[in-house]
Amino acid sequence: MEERHILCIDLKSFFASVECVERNLDPFTTPLVVADPARGGGAITLAVTPYMKTFGVPSRGRVFEIPKGVKYITAKPRMSLYVKKSKEVINVFLDFVAKEDMHVYSIDESFLDVTDYLKLYKLDDVSLAKKIMSTIKERTGLTSTCGIGPNLLLAKVALDTESKHSPDFIAKWTYADVQTKLWNISPLDEMWGIGSKTMKKLNDLGIKKVGDINKYPKDFYKKRFGVLGEELYMHANGIDTSNIRENNFESKNKSYGLSQILYKDYDAEEALLIVKEMCFVVSKRLRKNKKSTSSVGFGIGYSRSVGGGFYHTRKLSSATDNENKIYEACKYIYDAFIEDLPIRKISISLGKLENTNYEQLNLFETVSEEVKDNTISDVLDDITKKYGDNSILKASSLLNYSTIKNRNTKMGGHNKEWFKMDRGMIKWKPFNTLLNSNDMHMIEMERKKIDKPVIMEDRILEINDVLTMAITKNMQIKVKYFSKGFLLSKSGIIDKVNTLEKYILVNNARIYFRDIINITYE
Repeated sequence: MEERHILCIDLKSFFASVECVERNLDPFTTPLVVADPARGGGAITLAVTPYMKTFGVPSRGRVFEIPKGVKYITAKPRMSLYVKKSKEVINVFLDFVAKEDMHVYSIDESFLDVTDYLKLYKLDDVSLAKKIMSTIKERTGLTSTCGIGPNLLLAKVALDTESKHSPDFIAKWTYADVQTKLWNISPLDEMWGIGSKTMKKLNDLGIKKVGDINKYPKDFYKKRFGVLGEELYMHANGIDTSNIRENNFESKNKSYGLSQILYKDYDAEEALLIVKEMCFVVSKRLRKNKKSTSSVGFGIGYSRSVGGGFYHTRKLSSATDNENKIYEACKYIYDAFIEDLPIRKISISLGKLENTNYEQLNLFETVSEEVKDNTISDVLDDITKKYGDNSILKASSLLNYSTIKNRNTKMGGHNKEWFKMDRGMIKWKPFNTLLNSNDMHMIEMERKKIDKPVIMEDRILEINDVLTMAITKNMQIKVKYFSKGFLLSKSGIIDKVNTLEKYILVNNARIYFRDIINITYE
């Protein structure tokens, strides 16, 4: 295995630091929080300064969780400014390495392969990292941290676990550090690539720290977790064959998911209605993308007052995009594991996706049943596509604890546009003369106008990341945006970014940042 010299560079408390720099303040001595004050105490703190973190205030918390005695500055998020600053940092990277040796992991974090540049600059990897970080500071005023390793994994873990505590904000790991540093990481979700659900499963096996993974052979994890299990074992031993140029480590869209935090605590009966509504949404997404699923994941999170929850998957006998079958799978898991506790979160994930270019029939069902369901679904999809998501609702959706009507007015979650289309019926009064065709057309157009979708804060971050990537890599994109009561789209390459007037130019269309609803790669 060739040993590389990989830098993983992160901008420290990026959003908060940018706001401090703009105010000529030091983020290490300034109590500043990036959040929308209009959202009150429930607003998400998108970022806090390092100084705020000394009071135990985390990023991505809630405003109401900030200790009452702490006085701080609130900065409203300015995504266009953060994109501009991110681009400035990326331009610094490009002064040192070719774009093929750089991967923008997120708006504030990038990988650089400097292996072939050390001789050129006559520097070792640590010295080169310091030079890059000092250049970032000089040009932007932003402080960065850096993890260095022989592969992407060790560079990232060095960044996450050690660099922030280092005097120069640099941590270098080698293969010799695997047993002394990597194996001692605990709890397990401190390790890159291990989430809370995987950690719980490993904990149940008696695995409390990364080194404990070696209690079992690689085949054990492969059988239990599939391909991810094999990767887990290799990562636990510091092995990572990913390559920046090949982009093998980039995540692939192998599942569709939808998660909803409820507005209040729900009981079991009320929650089932929400499950049914969510199944309708995810099945519609499958059909739109001509996909079918044969694995349904379903989870419940209980109220914070009691804590806990569950998440399980159910394999289907055949791939489907049918709403009822997805709901049946969710209901099966629900009935098996639900407890009489207040419910606050519901999650659905559809995996093992297949292209649906033909009818996939279950041998135990009649063709007529399958075709009937698919035909009805197709008709409903066409109607909602033309007249909006709220144009057709189930009777149960009119209950006061239903959430779908409200969520259809918002933008958020997993690449799903929810927006309000129905502005209400026009109350006609008697006319002395008949309306002409132009009048009718204007009325119809007015009726079809929609309210501007509301974009949730976490979705703004996703859009921002895609926009940054598109700008830096000159990628083909599709922009969905709001204009004069209608939802429009434009495809092409970003020809211009105007940070002063806050708009992008795509295929001769001027699209303002405030009007962007979604951006996807073409």
